[in-house]
Amino acid sequence: DPEDAHPIAIAQTAADFKFFPHRGDKEIELGILRDPKSLPKGTLSLLAEFPLSKDTVMGMVLTPVNRIAVGYRDGGIEIFTVDGSLNMILQDIQVWALSILSDGYLVVRDRENIVSLYTPTLEKLDVSFNTTPWLKAGHGDLAVDGEDNIYVSYWLARKIQVFSREGGKPLREIACHG
Repeated sequence: DPEDAHPIAIAQTAADFKFFPHRGDKEIELGILRDPKSLPKGTLSLLAEFPLSKDTVMGMVLTPVNRIAVGYRDGGIEIFTVDGSLNMILQDIQVWALSILSDGYLVVRDRENIVSLYTPTLEKLDVSFNTTPWLKAGHGDLAVDGEDNIYVSYWLARKIQVFSREGGKPLREIACHG
């Protein structure tokens, strides 16, 4: 039930998690996470399986309305209900990193380091972020903090840019020396 307060609370407090399939695996099985307080220590429980259409998962996030968004490197985002039913599909975006804002808007980073925002119904917003191009900075990751600031990291440039959800120039840059 999308109105159930307990799953919504779990999604709102859950940290981002990344999924990395083993090289060569042809099948990917995913389940949903249950509140750790309700499980015996050291156990996980598979509650549903999701019929993923591809084996190139690059990101997965839980939404505030109890859905799971899965982004694919070779194109597309699929939104599933908690029982594993496919709910929505967006095909025209390569996902290299995926995160979510507190209001359920998706933050997507593509192969060229272009960051885009999508509404919960997968409509692209007209907002741009002055990120560093892939050829200059390399790939990296994406994260969102509790105030909906967007963090874009770069492996080659060894930096993190911090943006507001309104886009534009970074609010600040953080040097990384590791």
